[in-house]
Amino acid sequence: MASSLKSRPFQRCLLTANALLYVCIVVTGVLVDSNGELPGLTETVSTAVAISLFSLGGLSAIAWLITGRGTARWVALVMLVTYALLALPTFIA
Repeated sequence: MASSLKSRPFQRCLLTANALLYVCIVVTGVLVDSNGELPGLTETVSTAVAISLFSLGGLSAIAWLITGRGTARWVALVMLVTYALLALPTFIA
């Protein structure tokens, strides 16, 4: 099983998932208004969307960090740091 996690198709899938989630999370971080809500959505829906995106992005980046090699690990680490910095205002406020 460990060898299948390091296979090229699995790594490509993780790369694609990480790239898409990274873009979604950064765009979501830019679109959030001063109240911490996404435009046109209620607070509950905004919170659910944010939690889902950050959870999936974090788990995907951690999986890539564990199974990746070389540069992939550094990219995954940068993504995790970016997610943490974007989520930081939520924990401070």
